[in-house]
Amino acid sequence: MRFPSRLLFAFALLTAMTFQLPSADARPKYLAVLSSTYPDLVAKHGKLSCAVCHPTKSKKDRNDYGQAFGKALNAKDCKDEAVITTALKAAEASPSSVSGKTFGDLISSGELPAAATAGDDWKVMFDGKTFDGWKKVENMDSWKIVDGNLQCDGERSHLFYVGDDQPFRNFEFECEVRTQPGSNAGIYFHTKVQEEGWPKYGFECQVNVTHKDPKKSGSLYGVVNASAEDLEGVVKDGEWYKTYIKVDGRHIIIRINDKVTVDYEEPEGQKAFDNNFERRLGEGTFALQAHDPKSVVAFRNLKVRRLP
Repeated sequence: MRFPSRLLFAFALLTAMTFQLPSADARPKYLAVLSSTYPDLVAKHGKLSCAVCHPTKSKKDRNDYGQAFGKALNAKDCKDEAVITTALKAAEASPSSVSGKTFGDLISSGELPAAATAGDDWKVMFDGKTFDGWKKVENMDSWKIVDGNLQCDGERSHLFYVGDDQPFRNFEFECEVRTQPGSNAGIYFHTKVQEEGWPKYGFECQVNVTHKDPKKSGSLYGVVNASAEDLEGVVKDGEWYKTYIKVDGRHIIIRINDKVTVDYEEPEGQKAFDNNFERRLGEGTFALQAHDPKSVVAFRNLKVRRLP
């Protein structure tokens, strides 16, 4: 069936108008309403920006939240605050494809609605639903997905990241961690897939708030150790906290909730720690540790980006 050219032109024009981005003078109105609607987000994260909806500099690139808000708004240049507010509230019912949580749940917990969607050159490592990109070893039942989070609960096991063919050398890594009382776990980097035992290669960033091991969360295990006193008032069992790891050349930085726990420069020609653990820089992947049956730890919002 052939359509008249005028009809096709009209349809194309209508489509372009429907998906056209807001004009420059309309976008500040969106940000103003967003900020006034969610004052707690402003208090926690500072001034909100277009990055809430657009993960890259291209305004045509919208994350899950941007898509949900745009669909709910269904208007090109809306400046009516009531309409914009209604659209924001409607978008809260939509789920993030990364964490599986609704944007309303993310906002209620103080997260940016698109917090689980990595922007710029960050790569999301966990989709919140499956173990795609991850490899379990040893006691595989120790790892489960609970409420959109990776959770360890059982005998020793390691979950290796296999979602990238190229090894990581210089990088930034972030995730959020929640420990239950008395729990121990770890985040390995520059490591290699190992079918059993404690990983030999790379370093371990310790995960431990109240376990009996004196090396606490944010330690570069066995090299630079953080104590309970170092983390006093910074982390608590049962609460999510952020872990940040950066490797740049021979320099390693670890932060726990923005507190620097490790600022370490590895000496040139560093030898292996011993026959069981290298504990020195090289290259490799990441791994999460299930330490023992009494340790229950959850991980979420895992992301990484390579550095030159």
